[in-house]
Amino acid sequence: MEWLHQIIFQPVSGLIGYLSDLLPVNLSLIFLGISLIFCCGFLYALLKKRWKLAACLIPAPILILNALTIQMATGFILWPSWFRDIKTPLLAKKFPLTQEDKDQLLKHALKEISLSFSVTEWETLNQDLILEDANQSLDSLLKDLGFASGRTVRAIKDFHEPFFSLGLAYGGPAYQDPYTQEVVIPSQDRYPASRFWYWHCLYHEVAHAKGWLNELDTTLLQVASMIRSRYPTIRSLGWMHIILSADIYQGKSQAELVNLGLPEPVLSDMKKASQNIHELLQKKPLYQGLNKLLKKASIQNSPQKYGLDHEKWLNNPLNGMLFTLLSKGHLRYPE
Repeated sequence: MEWLHQIIFQPVSGLIGYLSDLLPVNLSLIFLGISLIFCCGFLYALLKKRWKLAACLIPAPILILNALTIQMATGFILWPSWFRDIKTPLLAKKFPLTQEDKDQLLKHALKEISLSFSVTEWETLNQDLILEDANQSLDSLLKDLGFASGRTVRAIKDFHEPFFSLGLAYGGPAYQDPYTQEVVIPSQDRYPASRFWYWHCLYHEVAHAKGWLNELDTTLLQVASMIRSRYPTIRSLGWMHIILSADIYQGKSQAELVNLGLPEPVLSDMKKASQNIHELLQKKPLYQGLNKLLKKASIQNSPQKYGLDHEKWLNNPLNGMLFTLLSKGHLRYPE
């Protein structure tokens, strides 16, 4: 089905994304809000036995169901999944690591982090520069892997309430809408996360926009494209993802991680952001209620979906695939 993806998805997503990026508003939230209003009207009509009104609003439950199932990643997408399976990885196939492979990958990662990180670049890089780099780096990587590049993302949309609290409760405060093709990441004022999170999130969501729905595939493209970035500091943060997800580094203090070569400014920013987010969530009663509800329903997001299962690091297909890419020379910045 890859040829259908290229023939249909590429031009359609490119046109829709181009038009969506031109508008300063978040279309996906507007459509979701309209769907909710229509759905409430449909339920009201049923309760009041106003059958004619209910018949007019029949499409509303379909709209809202489809929107929610996309966000919950159940795989039921009325738009034909862009001809790729959301549940089955296409790139991150099973490449189990041996202990020797793991040691080599971690050693290489630590070396690259210490060589690449620049404090000046860390302080001066902005969203526009990183978005441009994400597009170019992902396109270059996909070409090397034998896939067509996706659309160019030109804008990042903000995430507004009340849907932002729903996203937080689900465990996904950022997303890419497969209908409007928008990349939605909350502003720093709304969600005081670390720059490490923001920048990784940007590459991740742009990878989604280029036609990759499976989270493991998308995380692989996210990390690999950051490692291939034109900016040494972004490359350093890509390698840091591998180190921070490894089982042997779990529970280590900031001082121990700095001694290993991880940059202190990044770790301090992550620690401060964690405290800020904790304080923010305590002030959000809507989030607290939704979080309890989704926990009981067991429909919250899972780190394992993104290849972040620390306990199964050796058999994680994400790390196995990254090692394979490293061995084949695909993780070098293309000069």
